[in-house]
Amino acid sequence: MKTILLQLLLMAPMALWSQTYMTVTYTKGKVHYYAPQQKNPTSIYPGLSLSSEGKIQCEPDSKVKLLCKGKIYEYTDSKLHSLDEIARQANNSSSLSFIGRFWNFLTGSMDGTEDATHLQQHHEKSMESLRAGIKGYGSKEFEIQANLMYEGKLSNEEVTFMWSPDMDTPFCFQLSRQADDEVIMVAWTKENYLSLKLADLTLSSGEAYEWQIITSKTDPKAPHSRKMQFVYDPEAAAKALSQLKAQSAYESASKTEQTLMELYTFETNSFYYDAYLGYQQLIGENPDDVLVKRAYAAFLARIDKMDEAQSMIK
Repeated sequence: MKTILLQLLLMAPMALWSQTYMTVTYTKGKVHYYAPQQKNPTSIYPGLSLSSEGKIQCEPDSKVKLLCKGKIYEYTDSKLHSLDEIARQANNSSSLSFIGRFWNFLTGSMDGTEDATHLQQHHEKSMESLRAGIKGYGSKEFEIQANLMYEGKLSNEEVTFMWSPDMDTPFCFQLSRQADDEVIMVAWTKENYLSLKLADLTLSSGEAYEWQIITSKTDPKAPHSRKMQFVYDPEAAAKALSQLKAQSAYESASKTEQTLMELYTFETNSFYYDAYLGYQQLIGENPDDVLVKRAYAAFLARIDKMDEAQSMIK
Protein backbone atom coordinates (compact mmCIF):
# COMPACT_ATOMS: atom_id res chain seq x y z
CA MET A 1 0.00 0.00 0.00
CA LYS A 2 2.82 2.39 0.87
CA THR A 3 4.37 1.66 -2.52
CA ILE A 4 1.09 2.46 -4.30
CA LEU A 5 0.68 5.69 -2.36
CA LEU A 6 4.23 6.69 -3.20
CA GLN A 7 3.59 6.01 -6.88
CA LEU A 8 0.42 8.11 -6.79
CA LEU A 9 2.26 10.96 -5.11
CA LEU A 10 4.96 10.81 -7.76
CA MET A 11 2.40 10.69 -10.56
CA ALA A 12 0.40 13.66 -9.26
CA PRO A 13 2.94 16.34 -10.15
CA MET A 14 3.59 14.58 -13.48
CA ALA A 15 -0.07 15.02 -14.32
CA LEU A 16 0.24 18.71 -13.57
CA TRP A 17 3.32 19.01 -15.73
CA SER A 18 1.84 17.08 -18.69
CA GLN A 19 -0.05 20.05 -20.07
CA THR A 20 0.28 20.61 -23.80
CA TYR A 21 1.36 23.89 -25.34
CA MET A 22 0.21 25.27 -28.67
CA THR A 23 1.30 28.24 -30.75
CA VAL A 24 -0.82 31.02 -32.21
CA THR A 25 -0.06 31.25 -35.95
CA TYR A 26 -2.71 33.74 -37.08
CA THR A 27 -5.21 36.19 -35.63
CA LYS A 28 -7.76 38.57 -37.11
CA GLY A 29 -9.77 40.96 -34.99
CA LYS A 30 -9.76 40.43 -31.23
CA VAL A 31 -9.18 37.04 -29.64
CA HIS A 32 -8.99 36.62 -25.86
CA TYR A 33 -7.07 34.01 -23.89
CA TYR A 34 -8.01 33.02 -20.36
CA ALA A 35 -4.90 31.61 -18.71
CA PRO A 36 -5.28 28.95 -15.98
CA GLN A 37 -6.31 30.41 -12.62
CA GLN A 38 -6.85 33.88 -14.11
CA LYS A 39 -10.21 35.64 -14.45
CA ASN A 40 -9.18 38.48 -16.75
CA PRO A 41 -8.37 37.60 -20.38
CA THR A 42 -5.37 38.77 -22.39
CA SER A 43 -5.16 39.46 -26.11
CA ILE A 44 -3.11 37.00 -28.16
CA TYR A 45 -0.85 37.38 -31.20
CA PRO A 46 1.07 35.10 -33.62
CA GLY A 47 4.02 33.35 -32.00
CA LEU A 48 2.53 33.25 -28.50
CA SER A 49 2.52 29.87 -26.70
CA LEU A 50 -0.71 28.93 -24.92
CA SER A 51 -1.28 26.26 -22.28
CA SER A 52 -3.89 23.60 -22.96
CA GLU A 53 -5.29 24.38 -19.52
CA GLY A 54 -6.46 27.79 -20.73
CA LYS A 55 -9.43 28.91 -22.83
CA ILE A 56 -9.93 31.19 -25.83
CA GLN A 57 -12.79 33.26 -27.14
CA CYS A 58 -13.14 35.22 -30.38
CA GLU A 59 -15.03 38.46 -30.59
CA PRO A 60 -17.50 38.79 -33.52
CA ASP A 61 -15.82 38.74 -36.97
CA SER A 62 -12.56 37.53 -35.43
CA LYS A 63 -10.45 34.48 -36.19
CA VAL A 64 -7.56 32.53 -34.68
CA LYS A 65 -5.38 29.62 -35.83
CA LEU A 66 -3.56 27.46 -33.29
CA LEU A 67 -0.74 25.03 -34.06
CA CYS A 68 -0.55 21.91 -31.89
CA LYS A 69 1.56 18.83 -32.62
CA GLY A 70 1.63 19.36 -36.35
CA LYS A 71 -2.04 20.23 -36.78
CA ILE A 72 -3.83 23.56 -37.25
CA TYR A 73 -7.04 24.33 -35.37
CA GLU A 74 -9.15 27.30 -36.41
CA TYR A 75 -11.85 29.15 -34.48
CA THR A 76 -14.14 31.92 -35.71
CA ASP A 77 -17.21 31.69 -33.45
CA SER A 78 -17.68 33.64 -30.21
CA LYS A 79 -17.98 30.58 -27.95
CA LEU A 80 -15.58 30.04 -25.06
CA HIS A 81 -13.37 27.10 -26.06
CA SER A 82 -11.29 25.00 -23.70
CA LEU A 83 -7.89 24.33 -25.24
CA ASP A 84 -7.71 20.84 -23.80
CA GLU A 85 -10.10 19.93 -26.64
CA ILE A 86 -7.29 20.69 -29.07
CA ALA A 87 -4.73 18.78 -27.00
CA ARG A 88 -6.90 15.66 -27.02
CA GLN A 89 -7.51 15.87 -30.76
CA ALA A 90 -3.83 16.48 -31.50
CA ASN A 91 -2.81 13.42 -29.50
CA ASN A 92 -5.11 11.25 -31.59
CA SER A 93 -4.24 12.49 -35.08
CA SER A 94 -1.37 12.31 -37.55
CA SER A 95 -0.71 13.44 -41.11
CA LEU A 96 1.97 12.59 -43.68
CA SER A 97 0.77 15.07 -46.31
CA PHE A 98 2.88 18.10 -47.23
CA ILE A 99 0.83 20.39 -45.03
CA GLY A 100 1.06 17.88 -42.18
CA ARG A 101 4.84 17.73 -42.51
CA PHE A 102 5.02 21.52 -42.65
CA TRP A 103 2.97 22.01 -39.48
CA ASN A 104 5.04 19.32 -37.73
CA PHE A 105 8.18 21.16 -38.81
CA LEU A 106 6.83 24.48 -37.55
CA THR A 107 5.81 22.82 -34.28
CA GLY A 108 9.43 21.70 -33.84
CA SER A 109 10.63 25.24 -34.52
CA MET A 110 8.26 26.66 -31.91
CA ASP A 111 9.27 24.02 -29.36
CA GLY A 112 12.93 24.79 -30.06
CA THR A 113 12.56 28.52 -29.45
CA GLU A 114 10.48 28.57 -26.27
CA ASP A 115 13.45 30.09 -24.44
CA ALA A 116 17.25 30.29 -24.56
CA THR A 117 17.65 26.76 -23.15
CA HIS A 118 15.35 25.21 -25.74
CA LEU A 119 17.13 27.15 -28.50
CA GLN A 120 20.52 25.84 -27.37
CA GLN A 121 19.17 22.28 -27.35
CA HIS A 122 17.69 22.78 -30.83
CA HIS A 123 21.09 24.02 -32.02
CA GLU A 124 23.05 21.17 -30.44
CA LYS A 125 20.75 18.56 -31.96
CA SER A 126 21.14 20.15 -35.39
CA MET A 127 24.93 20.32 -35.05
CA GLU A 128 25.12 16.63 -34.15
CA SER A 129 23.38 15.82 -37.43
CA LEU A 130 25.65 18.18 -39.38
CA ARG A 131 28.87 16.76 -37.98
CA ALA A 132 27.66 13.25 -38.76
CA GLY A 133 26.69 14.13 -42.33
CA ILE A 134 29.30 16.71 -43.43
CA LYS A 135 32.97 15.77 -43.24
CA GLY A 136 35.03 18.33 -41.36
CA TYR A 137 32.09 20.52 -40.35
CA GLY A 138 33.00 22.49 -37.22
CA SER A 139 36.41 20.83 -36.99
CA LYS A 140 38.96 22.89 -35.06
CA GLU A 141 41.68 21.94 -37.55
CA PHE A 142 40.18 24.52 -39.93
CA GLU A 143 40.83 28.05 -38.69
CA ILE A 144 38.47 29.52 -41.27
CA GLN A 145 34.81 28.54 -41.16
CA ALA A 146 31.92 29.13 -43.57
CA ASN A 147 28.23 28.69 -42.97
CA LEU A 148 25.99 25.80 -43.93
CA MET A 149 23.83 28.06 -46.10
CA TYR A 150 26.50 27.96 -48.83
CA GLU A 151 26.20 24.20 -49.19
CA GLY A 152 23.36 22.08 -50.53
CA LYS A 153 21.98 23.70 -53.69
CA LEU A 154 22.48 27.21 -55.03
CA SER A 155 20.04 28.66 -57.53
CA ASN A 156 20.63 32.40 -57.22
CA GLU A 157 22.19 34.41 -60.02
CA GLU A 158 24.34 36.23 -57.46
CA VAL A 159 25.65 34.83 -54.17
CA THR A 160 27.65 36.60 -51.47
CA PHE A 161 29.96 34.01 -49.92
CA MET A 162 31.04 34.86 -46.37
CA TRP A 163 33.43 33.25 -43.91
CA SER A 164 34.97 33.93 -40.50
CA PRO A 165 36.98 35.15 -38.76
CA ASP A 166 38.11 38.34 -40.42
CA MET A 167 41.93 38.55 -40.66
CA ASP A 168 44.62 41.04 -41.61
CA THR A 169 45.93 38.71 -44.30
CA PRO A 170 44.26 38.52 -47.75
CA PHE A 171 41.98 35.59 -48.54
CA CYS A 172 42.05 33.47 -51.66
CA PHE A 173 38.68 32.14 -52.86
CA GLN A 174 39.00 29.02 -55.02
CA LEU A 175 36.11 27.48 -56.96
CA SER A 176 36.48 24.12 -58.71
CA ARG A 177 34.41 21.35 -60.25
CA GLN A 178 34.08 18.47 -57.79
CA ALA A 179 34.20 15.67 -60.36
CA ASP A 180 37.66 16.46 -61.76
CA ASP A 181 39.02 19.30 -59.56
CA GLU A 182 39.11 21.63 -62.56
CA VAL A 183 39.59 25.17 -61.28
CA ILE A 184 36.77 27.46 -62.38
CA MET A 185 38.04 30.66 -60.80
CA VAL A 186 40.45 32.10 -58.25
CA ALA A 187 40.02 35.49 -56.58
CA TRP A 188 41.97 37.28 -53.86
CA THR A 189 40.19 39.65 -51.48
CA LYS A 190 41.02 41.60 -48.32
CA GLU A 191 37.45 41.18 -47.06
CA ASN A 192 35.92 38.07 -45.48
CA TYR A 193 33.25 37.90 -48.17
CA LEU A 194 33.00 37.77 -51.95
CA SER A 195 29.99 38.39 -54.20
CA LEU A 196 29.83 36.32 -57.37
CA LYS A 197 27.39 36.23 -60.26
CA LEU A 198 27.11 32.48 -60.72
CA ALA A 199 25.13 32.98 -63.91
CA ASP A 200 28.23 34.56 -65.50
CA LEU A 201 30.51 31.63 -64.65
CA THR A 202 30.87 28.47 -66.71
CA LEU A 203 28.80 26.35 -64.34
CA SER A 204 26.66 23.44 -65.51
CA SER A 205 23.18 22.97 -64.11
CA GLY A 206 22.94 19.99 -61.77
CA GLU A 207 26.71 19.67 -61.35
CA ALA A 208 28.57 19.70 -58.02
CA TYR A 209 31.24 22.29 -57.20
CA GLU A 210 33.62 22.96 -54.32
CA TRP A 211 34.90 26.20 -52.89
CA GLN A 212 37.61 26.81 -50.34
CA ILE A 213 39.30 29.74 -48.62
CA ILE A 214 43.09 29.67 -48.24
CA THR A 215 45.57 32.33 -47.12
CA SER A 216 48.70 30.93 -48.78
CA LYS A 217 49.33 28.93 -51.96
CA THR A 218 52.69 27.68 -50.71
CA ASP A 219 52.16 26.97 -47.01
CA PRO A 220 49.64 24.15 -46.38
CA LYS A 221 49.66 24.98 -42.65
CA ALA A 222 48.48 28.55 -43.20
CA PRO A 223 44.88 29.27 -42.11
CA HIS A 224 42.37 27.72 -44.48
CA SER A 225 38.84 26.33 -44.59
CA ARG A 226 37.59 22.88 -45.45
CA LYS A 227 36.27 22.34 -48.97
CA MET A 228 32.58 23.16 -49.15
CA GLN A 229 30.28 21.61 -51.73
CA PHE A 230 27.21 22.86 -53.53
CA VAL A 231 25.16 21.84 -56.54
CA TYR A 232 24.39 24.60 -59.02
CA ASP A 233 20.74 24.30 -60.05
CA PRO A 234 19.33 27.66 -61.20
CA GLU A 235 15.82 26.40 -61.99
CA ALA A 236 15.09 23.86 -59.25
CA ALA A 237 14.08 26.36 -56.54
CA ALA A 238 11.50 27.98 -58.82
CA LYS A 239 10.13 24.56 -59.76
CA ALA A 240 9.77 23.58 -56.10
CA LEU A 241 7.85 26.79 -55.39
CA SER A 242 5.62 26.25 -58.41
CA GLN A 243 4.63 22.82 -57.10
CA LEU A 244 3.97 24.26 -53.65
CA LYS A 245 1.75 27.07 -54.92
CA ALA A 246 -0.46 24.58 -56.75
CA GLN A 247 -1.54 23.00 -53.46
CA SER A 248 -4.89 23.99 -51.98
CA ALA A 249 -3.40 24.23 -48.48
CA TYR A 250 -1.04 26.94 -49.73
CA GLU A 251 -3.80 28.86 -51.46
CA SER A 252 -5.95 28.95 -48.31
CA ALA A 253 -3.11 30.00 -45.96
CA SER A 254 -2.41 33.53 -44.72
CA LYS A 255 0.38 35.55 -46.35
CA THR A 256 2.81 34.84 -43.50
CA GLU A 257 1.94 31.14 -43.50
CA GLN A 258 2.50 31.01 -47.27
CA THR A 259 5.94 32.55 -46.90
CA LEU A 260 6.87 30.12 -44.12
CA MET A 261 5.74 27.26 -46.37
CA GLU A 262 7.99 28.60 -49.12
CA LEU A 263 10.96 28.82 -46.76
CA TYR A 264 10.24 25.31 -45.45
CA THR A 265 10.24 24.10 -49.08
CA PHE A 266 13.60 25.78 -49.69
CA GLU A 267 15.16 24.30 -46.56
CA THR A 268 13.88 20.75 -47.05
CA ASN A 269 15.15 20.83 -50.66
CA SER A 270 18.60 22.01 -49.47
CA PHE A 271 18.27 25.57 -50.82
CA TYR A 272 19.63 27.02 -47.57
CA TYR A 273 20.84 30.28 -49.12
CA ASP A 274 17.41 30.93 -50.64
CA ALA A 275 15.83 30.20 -47.27
CA TYR A 276 18.23 32.58 -45.50
CA LEU A 277 17.49 35.43 -47.90
CA GLY A 278 13.77 34.71 -47.62
CA TYR A 279 13.84 34.83 -43.81
CA GLN A 280 15.79 38.10 -43.91
CA GLN A 281 13.15 39.65 -46.13
CA LEU A 282 10.31 38.27 -44.01
CA ILE A 283 11.76 39.56 -40.74
CA GLY A 284 12.46 42.91 -42.40
CA GLU A 285 8.79 43.19 -43.34
CA ASN A 286 7.56 41.86 -39.97
CA PRO A 287 10.14 42.94 -37.35
CA ASP A 288 7.72 42.60 -34.42
CA ASP A 289 5.97 39.37 -35.46
CA VAL A 290 6.83 36.84 -32.74
CA LEU A 291 5.91 33.83 -34.91
CA VAL A 292 8.27 35.01 -37.65
CA LYS A 293 11.06 35.78 -35.16
CA ARG A 294 10.82 32.34 -33.56
CA ALA A 295 10.71 30.54 -36.92
CA TYR A 296 13.74 32.54 -38.07
CA ALA A 297 15.59 31.85 -34.80
CA ALA A 298 15.04 28.11 -35.22
CA PHE A 299 16.36 28.26 -38.80
CA LEU A 300 19.43 30.24 -37.73
CA ALA A 301 20.14 27.67 -35.02
CA ARG A 302 19.93 24.89 -37.61
CA ILE A 303 22.49 26.60 -39.86
CA ASP A 304 24.84 27.37 -36.94
CA LYS A 305 24.28 31.13 -36.66
CA MET A 306 23.58 31.17 -32.93
CA ASP A 307 24.42 34.80 -32.21
CA GLU A 308 21.73 35.92 -34.65
CA ALA A 309 19.35 33.21 -33.42
CA GLN A 310 19.63 34.32 -29.79
CA SER A 311 18.95 37.94 -30.73
CA MET A 312 15.63 36.90 -32.27
CA ILE A 313 14.15 35.57 -29.02
CA LYS A 314 15.42 38.17 -26.54
